Amino acid sequence: MFFWTPLTLFIITIVVMAVRYLGLCNYYEQHFEGSGQQMRRSTMLRYIIIADNTIVLRKPQSDPDMDMGFTAACYDTPASLVIPHRQSIPDDEAHTLFKEIMDVDADIRPMYVTDNGNADCNIFHYLCFLSEESAATLAAKRPDLEFATIYHISRLIDSKQTARLLSAEIYRLHTMAMAWKTYDTHGDRHYKIKHYQPTFRLRDVHKWHIDFNDSKWLSISEFNADSPFFRLRRFWKKTYHRQRMNTSTIIITGPTASGKTARAVALARRIGGEIISADSRQIYRGMDIGTGKDMAEYGDVAVHLVDIAPAGYKYNLFEYLRDATAAEADIISRGRRPIVCGGTGLYIESLLKGLRLPQVPPTNSSAGSFQARALKSLHIYWRR
Repeated sequence: MFFWTPLTLFIITIVVMAVRYLGLCNYYEQHFEGSGQQMRRSTMLRYIIIADNTIVLRKPQSDPDMDMGFTAACYDTPASLVIPHRQSIPDDEAHTLFKEIMDVDADIRPMYVTDNGNADCNIFHYLCFLSEESAATLAAKRPDLEFATIYHISRLIDSKQTARLLSAEIYRLHTMAMAWKTYDTHGDRHYKIKHYQPTFRLRDVHKWHIDFNDSKWLSISEFNADSPFFRLRRFWKKTYHRQRMNTSTIIITGPTASGKTARAVALARRIGGEIISADSRQIYRGMDIGTGKDMAEYGDVAVHLVDIAPAGYKYNLFEYLRDATAAEADIISRGRRPIVCGGTGLYIESLLKGLRLPQVPPTNSSAGSFQARALKSLHIYWRR
């Protein structure tokens, strides 16, 4: 009895948890943007429609029979669709898809691209500008739409009545546009009045040439001339960044015959660097055939850890990390930039992770005794 009671409870717990998580999986497959297939390998296109000084929104859907996903009970853009996974979409194709969805014409401009944390799921965001005629046609055809001002949309966002993607799009549009209008690329104000905020009008977005895919303006919106100790903090960031960039090591790696050496040599000449080889075969002298040393390709660029050991020597990871670290320190001390180039993954990964191996002296007495034993006796020895 004592044995069967906990075992029975354990089995019941496993069954309950399995049923619960199976139900959750089925629910998300049915409701995440309409189907489970879209979660696995898909691309979404979303169009932010601007008509004069308003943004066109789809009103919340109250019909329980409509399978609109999580966004059905929220305000959202009326123009969105999911297609099979694509890495890029031509502008003319995005324009054609918009006309098929909304049945009106518009000036389509790419806004930015995001992903959902999965390389197979990405979202292309577009800005769409309607003419007065197209806006009137759309309003007559679609009574379920609402033409909302930016003030009204901000109230909807504050009250959590908008879809999360729409909130993120409006935030990016407004924040980056205000940063672009107020500050230059260095964070200095365009205007002499401190904390001055220019007017934001949706009808003017069509005239602005802002790269909404460049997150630089999001950073400027948080760190600019109106921030406390802006100049001091900017000086410190520039100094620290310059010092770090001048001393940080660049790593170029890839498969055989992918052009690593040529790229490393060109980069070293441009930035004043020296190359540290990360090839486990090029370290040996006399082994030129089949190792791709290409010494003539380096030209006037200094290269380290090539031809440093005789053929047959058992060069190990500890020795490579020791020699590579010493070469790196030497290059930096002379004001040069270290560039690690090679395809030996063990060397590259150990350098990236900062692996430090202790130096352990060999035990020659034990080694000699093991060499004298037969292989079968060694198996028995290690099992003890």
